[in-house]
Amino acid sequence: MKQTRWMMLAAVLSAFIWVAGCDNCNHCKDGHDHHNHSHGSCPLDEKAPAAEEATEAAAEEATPEVPAATEADAEDLPSTLPAATEEVPGSSEVKEGEEAKDLPSDLKLEEPAVESDATAGSSPADTNPTAYAPVELLSAQLVAFVENIEKSLASDEDYEDVQGRVIRDANTVAALALVLGLHDQPNDYKACASNVIAAAMELAKDADKATAEKNFAALQASLKTTDGKNLAWDVPVANLAQLMKQVPLLDGKVKSGLRRFKKTDEMAGLAVALAAIFQVSTANVAETQDPTKGDEWIAFCLESRDDAGALANALTAADKKASKTAYDKMAKSCDTCHAVFHQTAK
Repeated sequence: MKQTRWMMLAAVLSAFIWVAGCDNCNHCKDGHDHHNHSHGSCPLDEKAPAAEEATEAAAEEATPEVPAATEADAEDLPSTLPAATEEVPGSSEVKEGEEAKDLPSDLKLEEPAVESDATAGSSPADTNPTAYAPVELLSAQLVAFVENIEKSLASDEDYEDVQGRVIRDANTVAALALVLGLHDQPNDYKACASNVIAAAMELAKDADKATAEKNFAALQASLKTTDGKNLAWDVPVANLAQLMKQVPLLDGKVKSGLRRFKKTDEMAGLAVALAAIFQVSTANVAETQDPTKGDEWIAFCLESRDDAGALANALTAADKKASKTAYDKMAKSCDTCHAVFHQTAK
C-alpha cells in the first residue's frame, strides 16, 4: 500500500514538473517555437487554437483607446473617413494655378458677396461718387498723378521720351478733378476743380519741355485756387484716347498686386482711379468709333465704373475672394465693351 502511494505521489510530482516546464515555454507566452527545447513537445499544443481565441477575445475587451494618427500614418488611413476630417482643396480659396476641374465634384463654392452702393442706372449723375470713388482715395490719386508729372519733368531722360507720359497723366488729372468737383462729399478740390481741369488740359497739349514746365507750374497753382466754375458730367474734360491708354497701365498694376495681395490700400486707390476714368468717359461718346451708340457706350462705362468701385471696396476691406471676383467682373465688362467699341478711340 505504501509503495502504491509513493508511486502515485511520484507520478503526480512528475506531471507537475512537466506542466511547470511547459508554462515556462516561450511558445505559450509569445508564440515562439519551442519544439527544440530540451523538455520535448508541449502537451498543450493541441489545445493552442482554443487558447489563442480566448486570449484574443480577452485582448479585444481590454484594448486601450487608439491614439490619433500622426502625419506619418496619414497615408495608411482608410479612404472612408468622415468628410469632416478631410481637408478639401479649394474650400477656402482656389490656389493659384489650381483649375476648377481639379476640385471635388461635390464641392460647392459660394460666390463671395461684393458689396457696393453703386448701380449703373442710365445717367452718370444717377450714382453718388462715394459709392465708387471714396473721396480720400480719390484725392490721394490726384496728388499722386501730379507728383508723377513732376517726376517725369525732372527726369534726366530726353523730354521726347517722357512727353507721352506727361500728356497721359495730365488727362488723368483732369478726369480725377472732375469727379472731385462733382463729388457728394466735401473735399479740398471742390472749389478749384474747374481750374485744375483747365490747367491740366493745357499741360496735355503737345509742346516743348520749357512750355510743359510752365504749364505744370500753372497746374500746381490751380490746386490752391477757390474760384472754380460749375461742372457737368456730360461735358468732356479729357481726351478719350489718352484715358484709354491709362486704363491698361492701372489695370496691370492691380492685376499684379492681386497675385501677391499686398498693399491693398494702394491697389484700392488704383481701382478708384479706374472708376473715375470710366465715369468721366461717358461724356466722350463723340470720340468713339460709333458715336451713334451713345446709350450703349454710357451703359458700358457705368458698368465698368461700378465694377471698379466694387473692386476698390473689396480691396479696402482686404477681402481676397471678393477682390478677385470684382476684378474678373470688371475685366469682363471691359471685354464686352471692346467687342462693340474698339479699345482705341478715333
